[in-house]
Amino acid sequence: MITHLHLPSLSFSNSTRRLVILLLTSLLGLWSCATLPESALDPPLTETLKQRITKARNAIIETRRTLARASGSAYVQELKIRLAELLSEEA
Repeated sequence: MITHLHLPSLSFSNSTRRLVILLLTSLLGLWSCATLPESALDPPLTETLKQRITKARNAIIETRRTLARASGSAYVQELKIRLAELLSEEA
């Protein structure tokens, strides 16, 4: 740990030295706050999986509703295939 900061032997007053030290520490503090830890960038795997399951469940509900309204339509088979895909994804 650095306990003393030695500036070049220029004729600075004490208040100027304090100001320079304050500015340097402030810049260092801003720099350290500007970077995020890796864990903050990517959500944990469990959160990602929970979100995917929730999306799949919502899509299953909507597909079942659409199937109920579309009985006898030409695209019922496609809806059933999509429902099977969603159920597989949820599992």
